[in-house]
Amino acid sequence: MKRFVIGLTAIVSTVAILLVILLGVASIYARKNIDYGLDEELFSKAKEENTVYYYAYGEDGALEEVYKNLRTSAREWTDWENIGDNLKKGFIAVEDRDFYKHNGINVKRTVAAAVNHLLKFRKSFGASTITQQVIKNISGDNETTVSRKIKEIFRA
Repeated sequence: MKRFVIGLTAIVSTVAILLVILLGVASIYARKNIDYGLDEELFSKAKEENTVYYYAYGEDGALEEVYKNLRTSAREWTDWENIGDNLKKGFIAVEDRDFYKHNGINVKRTVAAAVNHLLKFRKSFGASTITQQVIKNISGDNETTVSRKIKEIFRA
């Protein structure tokens, strides 16, 4: 039994040290690769105009990028206070049930997604919070890379 406890302690300690090293490397990477000045530009742009980009087939049958400025389309904008509680709660329940428990990053889901990325338990594994989704939508960065995810996490 004593050997088991010692072995388990060694494994847990090693994993903890590796996680600390990984977080340190991610932090250094983020400091060198994230332009935090861009955040101000992105969020001010989001306040000025809401644009959705999507793809559609044109008259010639070719796939083309189409965009729509939502501020000028037939939509009615409303203040947060005027949105019903059931709609707010439903959105949060579907998109990020732990929204009120974290500060923009769901650490447990992020670690689980990282492990899944390495070991391929499941085909896909979502870990983005509402905050991270907003950052992704505002930045327009849709590449599926680890570096984009790290930037997104640090921005959140």
